[in-house]
Amino acid sequence: MGYAPASSIESVTSVEPPDVGAVAVAGVYVGVAVTAIVIAVGAAAGLSGAAIATSVTTAFTAGLVAGAIAIRRTRGIAERLGQGWPWLGALYLVPAGFAIATLLVSSTSTIPGHAAVGTAIGAVGTGLVALGATPMARTRYARAAVDDDPIANAPLFSTTQARNWTIVGLVFVAIGGVQFVSADGALGGVGFWVAAMALYSIAMAWWSRAAVRLDHGESRLARYLPDRTRRSVLGGEWRTDGRIDTDGLPTLAVHDAGLVVHSGYHKRFHPWTSIGDVTLSDDELRIERPRWTDIRCHRAVIDDADALYESIEAARREGVNAQ
Repeated sequence: MGYAPASSIESVTSVEPPDVGAVAVAGVYVGVAVTAIVIAVGAAAGLSGAAIATSVTTAFTAGLVAGAIAIRRTRGIAERLGQGWPWLGALYLVPAGFAIATLLVSSTSTIPGHAAVGTAIGAVGTGLVALGATPMARTRYARAAVDDDPIANAPLFSTTQARNWTIVGLVFVAIGGVQFVSADGALGGVGFWVAAMALYSIAMAWWSRAAVRLDHGESRLARYLPDRTRRSVLGGEWRTDGRIDTDGLPTLAVHDAGLVVHSGYHKRFHPWTSIGDVTLSDDELRIERPRWTDIRCHRAVIDDADALYESIEAARREGVNAQ
């Protein structure tokens, strides 16, 4: 069949050792954590800044080596983490622990306040590494679970993209409003960037709605641009014939084991056991995921939506029966 169910992913991943990327991420993760602990403990013990600085390089190097050795001896750990929650949650336990420690240190008078610098560095540093490791782990899980060619694939342009951008824009508007009120009308440098991000998010929300031909007629974007099929705007090409360029869009691939969403820099595997109903309407292809958000794609970007729908349904029936 060319795939392995999530329950037996160990049998697939155990034959291949972790690659250079996984080893590097594990090393940096442990190195940052050890460095943060050294800084926090040194500050709490009253050591001088020079003494702590001297220990930082040694601590990071030791953590880097320890993390690299540990993941090399634990084959398949990256793929297991990529299966989803709660596996991925393990990556965020250390950042959460550092964040709690920062709050505790900041609220007590028995520990020097400088120790909170170390715990804060640990929370932010390991949190950023965990954010970077999440798509990496999901990609490795997808590669391990699916090793066959796709039955069918299509571009993926979410019907919720406009709504998501609108929410992001409103959040930035709220942040800017709070800052404006608290600073007595002075936005400052940070306020400028908040306002810029709000405008960018709202513009992306408008484009997401206007660029796609929801009614299978003329797109709303065509009303505002010259009567030409394409026009170059800031180095990018905008279509005015009611369709958008699918180059660069995420892709949805249908496999025997399930669906793989490829977002350019990472892949995410959805086994058939996590998929509910699949429906095709005049506007969208909707793949329901009972415990998570649905996968929703504009029908306008799919060349043959009916054929894709039939391929998904056929593969899903075979996949569920094979479980």
